[in-house]
Amino acid sequence: MSAFICSDEHFVELAASMAGETSHFPYAFPGQFAEGDTDAQRCTRIANILKNENVRSVQYRYNHREADDLPGAASDQLVVTQQDINMREVTDPVHILGMCRCLDYQSCENEDWDGTLAFKVLHQIRCEAITKLPGMENAPWDYSRPRQSPALSSVRA
Repeated sequence: MSAFICSDEHFVELAASMAGETSHFPYAFPGQFAEGDTDAQRCTRIANILKNENVRSVQYRYNHREADDLPGAASDQLVVTQQDINMREVTDPVHILGMCRCLDYQSCENEDWDGTLAFKVLHQIRCEAITKLPGMENAPWDYSRPRQSPALSSVRA
């Protein structure tokens, strides 16, 4: 099996990892998220965007199979509750990044994958997870080689 539909828990955990970060989603993804939505409503939308694209990819890969015969759990649409957010089990950013890698691999069968909303949302989840890695808060933003004074340069020549 080279592609499968991830578990519902996979989508819920990825979406719940964005709780508190979703307030900018109406601006980052115009027309996809409402400004007045709760975190649970936005996380529900995120989970279903990711799941629907994963299912679409697996359907493309196994186009000879019926929808109910695809590898993985092709269940109904998801609902993420505030309790799901409060009780989430995956909080380690490295674990979140690994889950993103898995979902990326399981969702990339369609030629338009990198232009989909799911791809962009998954990228945003990765970016948020990276900011939570130990040491990232104090990591430098840029690098410039220190300039040497002209006097030191001529001594080396």
